[in-house]
Amino acid sequence: RLDREQTHLRRATELYRDVPEVALPKLLPWCTARVTAMTLVRGKPIAEALNGAGMDKAARVRIAERLVDGLIARPFWMSETWAIFHGDPHGGNIFYDEDGKIVPLDWSLAVELPKHDRVAILQLLMAGLRMDEKAVVLALSELGISSDDEKLKLTGQWATASIRKGKFPGFDWCLSVFDHAVEFGGLRLRAELALFRKALFSLLALVEDIAPKASTDTVVVGAGLARLASEWPSRAFANPFTRNWSTHVSTAELMKLCTDMPMSATRFWLGCWSDVLSAADAPEKYQEHA
Repeated sequence: RLDREQTHLRRATELYRDVPEVALPKLLPWCTARVTAMTLVRGKPIAEALNGAGMDKAARVRIAERLVDGLIARPFWMSETWAIFHGDPHGGNIFYDEDGKIVPLDWSLAVELPKHDRVAILQLLMAGLRMDEKAVVLALSELGISSDDEKLKLTGQWATASIRKGKFPGFDWCLSVFDHAVEFGGLRLRAELALFRKALFSLLALVEDIAPKASTDTVVVGAGLARLASEWPSRAFANPFTRNWSTHVSTAELMKLCTDMPMSATRFWLGCWSDVLSAADAPEKYQEHA
């Protein structure tokens, strides 16, 4: 339905109104339910445009990070009840125009991610920072329906083990936990979140094609920290338990994260010691079976 595409495009135009590096085609007055009329975009698919321009690696990384900031970080870190994301951001739908701006086209498919899901994703991230397996499982259960609680608990163990192996508990880590929970943990994501994950898969594949060294975590987590810094003066006079912030986390939860740091460090090092003991026991068990 083209009228739905037009609605998505209007909402996206409002979202990117103050983002100079992102441009959207403007809807023209003669749009109908059967026709979407919009201004002409002069440019090329972004990967083709960058390859043709012969840009160096540093410039490509900057553009890739702008792409991540515009299509992931900006809609994610907003306080509105519903956040809109481009639902099909493959290379053919993301143009780079003659003015050097990123132009997301084809808004017929859009993901509207509710505040509840963004809160749950933040709870998952904070559970990783606390090295809390139970909190990881609880956050995942808020994002979907588990068909096997025991398998989902194993995903919680896998999530914290991956941090001990050097994975930073940021946005990329959250996505890897989603994937593990769906593939091995018996978790069935809700429709909006499943579509969101699919859209991210397409977008991150495009980012990898443009600039393999671009860091999603640096952009998304950095944008969240910048939002948190801007909220801090207002938080001093607000209800400490409200999550009605663009960062989706209450002041009380942030304070708990800070006070839990000694316990988080203890969980981390005890887990590392357990991993060492398990690795030492493995050869002995192998010899016994042999």
